[in-house]
Amino acid sequence: MLSGVQMKKVISIINKRFNYYSYWNLGIVFFFIAIYFLDGVTRYKHSLAGLIYLTAIIYLIKDRKRAFSIFKNNLFLSLVFFVVAMLCSLIISKDVNISLKAINKSVVEKLFITAIAIAIVLYREKRKHISNLLIFSLIFSMLPLTIKEILQYINEYRQGIMPLSAFEHRYISDWLIFIVPALFTLWLYKGVKNKILFFSLSVIFVAITIGTLQRGTWLSIVVAFIIWCVVKKEIKLPVIAIIGFSILLSGLATVNQGQFDRLFFKLEQTNSSHRYGNGTQDSALDLIKENPITGYGYGEQLFYKIYNERVIDYPDWIFKQSIGPHNTVLSIWFAAGIFGLITTLYLFVSIFIYLFNGYRNNTVKDGFLILMLIFIGDIIVRGLFETVNISNMAIIIGIALALNSDKKLIN
Repeated sequence: MLSGVQMKKVISIINKRFNYYSYWNLGIVFFFIAIYFLDGVTRYKHSLAGLIYLTAIIYLIKDRKRAFSIFKNNLFLSLVFFVVAMLCSLIISKDVNISLKAINKSVVEKLFITAIAIAIVLYREKRKHISNLLIFSLIFSMLPLTIKEILQYINEYRQGIMPLSAFEHRYISDWLIFIVPALFTLWLYKGVKNKILFFSLSVIFVAITIGTLQRGTWLSIVVAFIIWCVVKKEIKLPVIAIIGFSILLSGLATVNQGQFDRLFFKLEQTNSSHRYGNGTQDSALDLIKENPITGYGYGEQLFYKIYNERVIDYPDWIFKQSIGPHNTVLSIWFAAGIFGLITTLYLFVSIFIYLFNGYRNNTVKDGFLILMLIFIGDIIVRGLFETVNISNMAIIIGIALALNSDKKLIN
């Protein structure tokens, strides 16, 4: 029989070799990120989110002071101000029911609570482990993405819709922008097997990305790629990418018999139609000019409602039924007025500075760089041309807070 002292030693050795708490923390966040953008698995998303929330609550009860220490920074403060601004927009909302439902779902739950919960769950994990979690969860997410896209292409082909001829795949754009920085990082892993894996995934990724037929997505990925190459001082990969892409486009142009016309039209188009000049963004700005200080209230459906009611007063508007403002900042300004606009810019600047300082001051840099490229590509670049879901920032903020937490203060 083991004595009490011996038993404690055995338990201590087991805990050091098999940190079940870390496996749990990293595991639930890993799968949450891996299926975050996947449609049709809402039940599993809610289950994983519930596990993350429950785990965060337990850690708060057991270790409240040290858990809260990760929120003593400007990033968290800017997030709070942003949420307050959206809640304040309820006061002036043209339809409180629509705004309350939208704020509760996308701002309070999916952005604020999710970001805070992820940070708390990971706050005691090693930075290297968190960085690896981010890289491999995003790369792993290519598996369900690829399967889903193949099945959709097969279904479309049966209906007579040829690949690269329809816009039904553009909704995965956010997903692709999140994945691509992790894919770049895989290039840096040494070994023949890793290089084969990288090129295999890259071919799949390029094919899926071209299939979106969305130039905003392409631009976001190119911007992220250029920044990554500059930061990493990488020469070989951009040369390979340019050669490979040139060969691909030349091949498609050679065999093109009409099925790729839409792709080449998108590549050759010099201006984005119906976005300015009484298009989506100009019409949104017209409405904002009528009420720039207070706004109209939060919610995509509320924008549609007000736009459709006012379209009769603006006969020059191109769209007689709203398709959205197609700009993230304009959508927030419309919703929450000047206070919402200021808090949004404050949040964006805080995220950028936080990630930049994290990259500069930490030894584990890949995680910060990936988050930075996702933020620039999805929220900033794509946000100029589309209304990006602000809840996407939950993963960026949550992982950033955990990565840059003050380990000395926590421990």
